[in-house]
Amino acid sequence: MADGITRKPIKDIVVGDQILGRDGNSNTVVEIETPMVGKRLVYGWNGLEPFVSEEHPMMTTEGWGAFNPTTLYETEFHTFTEVIKEELKDVVEIVTGTELVTILGNQVIEDLVPSDVHEDTVIYNLLLDGDNTYYANNILVHNKCEPGFAGDGSWGWGGGSGMGQSYS
Repeated sequence: MADGITRKPIKDIVVGDQILGRDGNSNTVVEIETPMVGKRLVYGWNGLEPFVSEEHPMMTTEGWGAFNPTTLYETEFHTFTEVIKEELKDVVEIVTGTELVTILGNQVIEDLVPSDVHEDTVIYNLLLDGDNTYYANNILVHNKCEPGFAGDGSWGWGGGSGMGQSYS
């Protein structure tokens, strides 16, 4: 949460909650969507249960990345272009050995576990104001930007980072 101390399962987040974003910024939850994961893979690593969908942008030490940048490009083109503009770098493919940026310091992915989950598994999309970033399971993630809402990048949705057990 925005105080940097309180943790809450993403499934328990409500509209109006303040969530900690990049560089200590606070973002307000303005809406929550609950789509199904569909045919996407979800990933866990280093003992974490799988909780992130394959296209969800996460910050690495090399810039924004995703387990499957092609899926991000094909399904969330606007977000793909927004994260490239933010870092002026291509979206990197997250693989074993990638170093993620977390609230506790950087974390190397040592044991990557992709998983198929039932297609009707609910994931949580948080529509935020602010800089479209937040921490899920301590990892800096990016919301999926909604095209055309505002020129400053406010409002977006963060899909896949929460299957109920991840914490923001």
